[in-house]
Amino acid sequence: MLNIKQISATIERIDNYSEDLKVFRLKLPEGSSFFFVPGQFAMVSLPGLVDKNGRKIAKSFSIASSAAEPGSVELCIARFPTGALSVPLFKKQVGDEVVITGPYGMFNVKRPVPSGTVFMAGGTGLAPLMSMLRSLYAESYKEKLWLFYSVSEPKLFLFKEELLGYEKT
Repeated sequence: MLNIKQISATIERIDNYSEDLKVFRLKLPEGSSFFFVPGQFAMVSLPGLVDKNGRKIAKSFSIASSAAEPGSVELCIARFPTGALSVPLFKKQVGDEVVITGPYGMFNVKRPVPSGTVFMAGGTGLAPLMSMLRSLYAESYKEKLWLFYSVSEPKLFLFKEELLGYEKT
């Protein structure tokens, strides 16, 4: 079931992986009810950003944060040279406002999760899987999981330290 909300959020943190890859942590307003299932996505827009026809520009991004941590949402965003949203978004700083609408989507991990489940992703496609993994580990999931992840350069390896930490548990 979808419970779609539109919420103004504040950029709380920006992790820079490269000139064209960032992870944005968005702080939700106190008491907001933005609940999602790991694997879902949100539409992101910027206040006042419209196309030449006056329509709001919004793009979809998978949520990378754990569903067990309400109050913020993490998004992995790649900038494209002609990106109508990514170019102006990459100029934003901590404290600036963005608008998120959602959650949307039906991609999620089926419960119960069997031991030996395999996750596969490349680049920012890791985001919905991170949400799933973070949520499972927040629930003290103890079975063996496999993640196959590919990036074009080592500096683009998202959440590397966190993922290596899961390897040791």
